[in-house]
Amino acid sequence: MSKVKTSASSLGDKICELRKQKGLSQEALGDMIGVSRQAISKWELGEMSPNWDNISQLSKFFDVGLNYFSDGEHAADEKNVAATNTRGRFKLWLTLSVIGGIALIALTVFTVCMGLIIVTSNVGNQVIQTTNAEKWELILLIAACFVLLIAEIVFIVFTVKNYRCKH
Repeated sequence: MSKVKTSASSLGDKICELRKQKGLSQEALGDMIGVSRQAISKWELGEMSPNWDNISQLSKFFDVGLNYFSDGEHAADEKNVAATNTRGRFKLWLTLSVIGGIALIALTVFTVCMGLIIVTSNVGNQVIQTTNAEKWELILLIAACFVLLIAEIVFIVFTVKNYRCKH
């Protein structure tokens, strides 16, 4: 493949520039690759795009790689797809983080309620006795739930801020 230096950005501009470098008219190029002069004109004006077979013919005729014709036109599409994938991953990550936070809140509330029941309840006529060690274990469990809950909230805020900074 030969090296072609061009400043053309659109597919039509690239076809036009290559055609002019070879000193061909639109009709002559059309005859060489099997399409009409009008088709070449529409491609160069950006009114139509050549199909895959025509791009392949142009690539062979001008001795350039197929990527030469797609770099300018599809690069923006690839960036849009990447941005969409990033947004999708961010939304999934944020959703899972929020669900985890809700589950943590439920666990914390459950632990506190069970702790209150255990510490202050009677079963029938019998009072449940709890030792100081059990009370401290319960306090540590509740504290651990709160620490995890705060960490989850910080993580969600950090994730949102980090995403906004990049986009």
